[in-house]
Amino acid sequence: MAGVLTVCLFLAIIVSVIVSQIIDALYQKSVGILSFPADIASRRKYRRTVLAVFLFGALWLSAAGGYDLAAVLRIFVVVLFMATVICTDFEQQVIFDRLMLPFALLAVPFFFCDASLAVGDKLLAATAGGGIFFALAIIT
Repeated sequence: MAGVLTVCLFLAIIVSVIVSQIIDALYQKSVGILSFPADIASRRKYRRTVLAVFLFGALWLSAAGGYDLAAVLRIFVVVLFMATVICTDFEQQVIFDRLMLPFALLAVPFFFCDASLAVGDKLLAATAGGGIFFALAIIT
């Protein structure tokens, strides 16, 4: 069990460092749309820690829950994208399309991998979730 804990922690730290560098690169390319461009350095000081905690939690809980590797990877990817979006939204009040596109593309295979729900239920959930965000985009 200690070996699994070490692997989860190591993977969470490595991925959080890589994702943090990707976020910094996105900020550098998109300075014009940032809400707080002068505060990038001060606002990112906890980013790696927050990402690592989210990722470690996802890995540890899914591995300890006895899920198979495919389920652990699905959980990890979803938490990775959500934590990244949370960080950019919290730091600069921006959610980058370059982050959302891979997430949307990965939703397609995830849709077919999970057999626990009927296809109609998945389509209804996707339509409802997308509709809520579409309505928010129109309103704001």
